[in-house]
Amino acid sequence: MDGSRRHSKIPRSGRIAVKLRNPPRVLIPAGERLQEGVSVVLDPAESAHLWGPLRRRGGDAVFLVDGCGGRAEGVVGDASKKRMEVVVDSVQRDVHEPTGLSIALCVLHTRAMDWAVQKSVEIGVESFFPVIADRSQLGKDATSARSLHWTRVALQALKQSGRTWAMKVESPLTVAELVELRQGSTNFVAAKDGNAVFEMEPSDDALLLVGPEGGLSADEQRLLAAREWQSVRLGRHILRADTAAIVGAALMLAVSSRTPDES
Repeated sequence: MDGSRRHSKIPRSGRIAVKLRNPPRVLIPAGERLQEGVSVVLDPAESAHLWGPLRRRGGDAVFLVDGCGGRAEGVVGDASKKRMEVVVDSVQRDVHEPTGLSIALCVLHTRAMDWAVQKSVEIGVESFFPVIADRSQLGKDATSARSLHWTRVALQALKQSGRTWAMKVESPLTVAELVELRQGSTNFVAAKDGNAVFEMEPSDDALLLVGPEGGLSADEQRLLAAREWQSVRLGRHILRADTAAIVGAALMLAVSSRTPDES
């Protein structure tokens, strides 16, 4: 890391490091590396959260994650509301074990979409595609403007869930663009008259598309059928779109974890 400085384990505040039983998880800025003995300056949002709601000061212990498999214990050094510096200690790297599952959810109103992104991270979804359908609640410009927000939601959920590898929030696509992108892959679309999820074959590259509250248009359904997307049902009752995305993801992850003898 350019400009990094090595520090002793005692922060400049002079306070003795306080080891907490469950120190808060903190995300380091993108592009930074976790290296033992090197200080990391948190971004303004993380600094404000650590200083304010979490009330951490110089000498307090924190747990750092980088979203790329790295995790480390750390001790707060210089501390203020706008700038928190953490000295890194005992770095560990987790091997990436991808689930191979992507969720494509046709864009919903803000709160429902945020919830779906958050829960997708928690249950282990690998990639999340915001999709603009004919009946989506937001148009392309508004959806593109929300992409960075959904990435931030996913990163916050990473800290809460204990994951060390971040879920990727992809750029928004139309249904037609998604179909073109996914040629040659294993693709499913949620439908009330589809096959049961547990009848599908496990795949290490599966995507589930969930339509908007008003459903996919006739043209979109014909396109998916023509490209041989498989229809799957997620239960006996009609689910809200955000609920369907998470229930579907959980069911498909259960299928993908089966051994050959269980298939």
